[in-house]
Amino acid sequence: MKYFKRFIIKNRIIILFILVAIFLSGFFFLHAFARDNSKPAYYKYYTSIEIKAGDTLWSIAYQYANEKYISVEDYIEELKYMNCLSSDQIIEGCYLTISYYSEEYK
Repeated sequence: MKYFKRFIIKNRIIILFILVAIFLSGFFFLHAFARDNSKPAYYKYYTSIEIKAGDTLWSIAYQYANEKYISVEDYIEELKYMNCLSSDQIIEGCYLTISYYSEEYK
């Protein structure tokens, strides 16, 4: 009788362990399938553009900043940081490094 109780107790622990393992693996599989794959992935890229006559950081920001940036002001701050600019002044003929997001993986 003692051996039978020990056998049942050991089996309960093993069964409990197996059930927990099944539950956790099921959770991970459901989590993987629950992702919303209908939204396209966006990739961040950097390029260099030549500053043309009449260009400002604001006009460039309105041209290249999209919904992935919080605001145009944030995009301008990023441009200033990337290009080591201390003011909003840019010079025609110089080059400016900009960032942009694209759905296309390059």
